[in-house]
Amino acid sequence: MVTTASYRTYENLFLHEAAKRYGFDPDRIRHVGGFENLVYETERDGRELIIRITPSTKRTPDYVAAELDWMLRLADYGVQVARPVESLNGRLMEAAETEAEPLLMGVFEKAPGGHVGADHPLWGPRLFEQWGQLTGRMHRHSETYAPPEGIPRRLGSALDEVYPEPSDEEAPSADRDREGTDEAGPEAVKQALARVYTRIAADVERLPKDGGRYGMCHRDLHHGNFFADEAGRMTAFDFDDCGDDYYLQDIAMPVYYASVFASWDKPETDPGRVSDFAGRFLDDFLRGYERERRIGSGWLKQLPMFVEKRRLDLCLILFDIWGSEKATAGQREWISANSKAILRDIPCMSLHL
Repeated sequence: MVTTASYRTYENLFLHEAAKRYGFDPDRIRHVGGFENLVYETERDGRELIIRITPSTKRTPDYVAAELDWMLRLADYGVQVARPVESLNGRLMEAAETEAEPLLMGVFEKAPGGHVGADHPLWGPRLFEQWGQLTGRMHRHSETYAPPEGIPRRLGSALDEVYPEPSDEEAPSADRDREGTDEAGPEAVKQALARVYTRIAADVERLPKDGGRYGMCHRDLHHGNFFADEAGRMTAFDFDDCGDDYYLQDIAMPVYYASVFASWDKPETDPGRVSDFAGRFLDDFLRGYERERRIGSGWLKQLPMFVEKRRLDLCLILFDIWGSEKATAGQREWISANSKAILRDIPCMSLHL
């Protein structure tokens, strides 16, 4: 499989092509990171810009076009998102050939400010309210959004990690997954987690999608995917996972990440502290959210299921990395504690809804 890291060996080729198509200086492009995409900084006409390079094996051109249309529409509505920037050809997306495959290019205005976490002075109720209001504003506009002709709707479920279906011999069984948790080897634990994820994902998919419950969502709006300026004004970015989903997904993500990963390098494992913070965070978040749109208290009771789905998904994504000898002690502790809790049906937090 071609990885984003492997593209760095010939990035000059596609960066010069990007510079030509978008009109910026190829010598003033700086690599700034990226996990599944390659991300760079540059500038044009005095504006700071972000260049994102996406392998076509990860996202199809139609899906990238749908993402960029949604972001542009939100920006036109006045929602604080990183506005996509057109190429000199008037396109929001450009493609460049490489030795491996076509790469899809998108350019965005750089969000002002920087990341905010637990050690930042802005981390607190005012930010949490604004976080909720920004989310509610997206959802309010989502209710009337329809992509233009020729651009498909992005289905969030099509972007989720897909884990192997259990065989007949491994039919989902909560009782069996709880047995032998402490004695099981890493691969057996991982398979048991995948079975639990399959069950909870199926439960989520059975929920009704009508009545203002379902529409275009960011799906990943944790505090790594927005900047806040000195005045505390937030700007959201990284819509790579956006798609039609339950609006509760966009509430579960902030609740989970703010409570467990407020400090990225020190994930919280104590359920009491997680629950205490989550309750206060959710009150502030919903105060802001409901300035834009209402969410029924009955429907909100489904939120814990979405939180647990996110925890399970993250455990499976990080299981091999954070369970390895190269991981930090804190990372290994987090994977171990959460895996055991999941297989014993112990939620990561208690929410009083």
